[in-house]
Amino acid sequence: MRTNGRLPFGLSNTKKVVGAGTDTLPNSKARFIPLVTARGKVGVLAILITGDKDKLTIGQERLMEAYANLAAVAIESILLNEEAHNAQILRDTEKLQTALLNSVSHDLRTPLVSIIGVLSSLQEGGIQLDDAAKVKLIKVAWEEAERLNHLITNLLDVSRVEAGAIRILKQASDVQDLVGTALEQLGNRTVARPIEVNIPVNLPFVSVDFGLIVQTLVNIIDNALKYSPADSAIEIKASNIGSEVQIEIADRGFGNPAR
Repeated sequence: MRTNGRLPFGLSNTKKVVGAGTDTLPNSKARFIPLVTARGKVGVLAILITGDKDKLTIGQERLMEAYANLAAVAIESILLNEEAHNAQILRDTEKLQTALLNSVSHDLRTPLVSIIGVLSSLQEGGIQLDDAAKVKLIKVAWEEAERLNHLITNLLDVSRVEAGAIRILKQASDVQDLVGTALEQLGNRTVARPIEVNIPVNLPFVSVDFGLIVQTLVNIIDNALKYSPADSAIEIKASNIGSEVQIEIADRGFGNPAR
């Protein structure tokens, strides 16, 4: 005899032993033993009867039923573990989404407050501003608008990635070009901070989507700028480790709180 996972039509919901040697479908070539627990049926064990010599004795039937009970308990345990794991993933996802929403809300609000403040100052009739002050305020508003546009673009890119709407277009890229382009996109945000870049000239090219990797570097470097002391340096290093190239961005921030 051997186990067989194919069931006759109409037996998927039954909770009694059917098939060969029973009153239900006795001409079947297999016997089907439901795997039942307190949760209900979790599966079916199918035993193919290939001849008279494979007919089960009473002892064998009891042993097979005991085996089926053990299998049912084992499957139920696996299902319970999967449900607990999925529930934990759901809780962690909800916490992450809440934290992300709070962070995004703060990041979006900050440039908006600056832009509104600049516009209010320019609109206020009682405030006398010379041309230099106006130019400076307009520059601040422009930089904050660019920052806001950058944040919104990131959010849209994340949505596109999750929806599968972004195609990854890999090409051979120079790590120096990747880092240089990222720093260029950050613009004036890097002017007041010392940034130490250490990239070996003989570093091999990497096969990546240039635009997406640059955007990733921009996000990480911008995060380092925001959450580290204003007078501390940002270090950007690259190294060849085996068949991979590793890019490391280090700051002097306080780090994540211990859990």
